Amino acid sequence: MSPIRVRDLVGGTISDRPRNAPTIDLPPDFDRAVGLVTVDTTMHGHYRAHDGKNVSYAAFVRPLSWRASGEIFLIGDAGGERAPAGTFRLSSIAVHDR
Repeated sequence: MSPIRVRDLVGGTISDRPRNAPTIDLPPDFDRAVGLVTVDTTMHGHYRAHDGKNVSYAAFVRPLSWRASGEIFLIGDAGGERAPAGTFRLSSIAVHDR
């Protein structure tokens, strides 16, 4: 199966990621300027909200292949496909960068 091209919305880099790369939804009060969520081994996400408060929530991991073209989501850093715990970065499917 072919990889999916993803744009990192924090650093602007584009990479091809495996279809099973772990992703999570954006929390509603997520501070996009920070662009990172850390997920621990109990699958709780930790991030900074718009108001500057640190927040913890239950993160539900879904494969990258479930995401729609142009959708904004958080994707696990490269190498996290086997173990979803780690850092997730603000990203989107790169629709015009082929």
